[in-house]
Amino acid sequence: MHKVKTISLFGDVWGVGPTTAQKLYDKGHRTLEDLKNDPSLTKAQKLGLQYFDDIKTRIPRHEVSEMEKMLQKIGEEILPGVVIVCGGSYRRGKSSCGDMDIIITHPDGQSHKGFLAKFVRRLKDMNFLREDLAVSYHSEEGKDSGVDTYFGLCTYPGRELRHRIDLKVFPKSIYPFGLIHWTGNDTLNRRLRILASSKGYRLDDTGLFFATQSSGGQREIEKFKTHLQRKLSNKDIFGDKVDEVVEICTEILDNFLHSEYGGPGTLLVIPFIDMADTLNERGLPGGPQAARIAVKWAQKNIDKDWEEWTSGNSKNVELANVASVAVKYFIITFNDV
Repeated sequence: MHKVKTISLFGDVWGVGPTTAQKLYDKGHRTLEDLKNDPSLTKAQKLGLQYFDDIKTRIPRHEVSEMEKMLQKIGEEILPGVVIVCGGSYRRGKSSCGDMDIIITHPDGQSHKGFLAKFVRRLKDMNFLREDLAVSYHSEEGKDSGVDTYFGLCTYPGRELRHRIDLKVFPKSIYPFGLIHWTGNDTLNRRLRILASSKGYRLDDTGLFFATQSSGGQREIEKFKTHLQRKLSNKDIFGDKVDEVVEICTEILDNFLHSEYGGPGTLLVIPFIDMADTLNERGLPGGPQAARIAVKWAQKNIDKDWEEWTSGNSKNVELANVASVAVKYFIITFNDV
């Protein structure tokens, strides 16, 4: 149990996935202090470690509100008419937030292209954005559904305490899906995906797609499910609960791959801890064993199969027709939850 807690703690450091967390443990590290002298950490991981306590500090709602208004003002100066909304727990009305999820678009469907780079530069010049964690620009290239992303650390004006901030710029055509997803919470998003699946569709933050047009990510999930079914069937501890255990673990990994995984280096330990915890909470056997098998498979396969996954993820369905119905349906569902 101590080992699981330690690996879980290391996995809470931004950018540290299960493979890295396990390697750090195997090196003999047992505390966050131990990690400070490890030369293998990336720049982003070192920042996550350096500001670990800052990142864990919640942000009062009134401060998030002030920062949202500031971001809206700066954004309007750069691009008149730009839409900037703080999602996450702030948009859900919570009194404090763990981080800031900023969702951005422009009503004309074109002007959002190239906006994020200018926005980030301005926010750095005014000392609001302090450290970069991950950046990807795709709007001008038309890749990855044309979504631009910035993950970093920011500070409330006049302070040095770091907070996590994510900036996501979506084309107008898929903005409603991004807004729903990045408002959350995780439970709602999972329920919406299950609901979409029951209607023959697949939902993520870039749209609603026919399930028959399987992506590489779905093939990856099927590979995982087959592997887990075979491995658990050989262990007496699971008895007649194998199918139920496999379904739960598969759903959790599927949720992670389609909401948080962003390619090599972003595989996190959290979904595998969730597997063990969920199985234990439901009174099912073998939580730690199932999670261990799952994480070993993921470490071996997911990053390696990333190219195949992304190359198969065309997602070119009749978006206008499907989205217009889907967004109304899911917004009604969102309000009722």
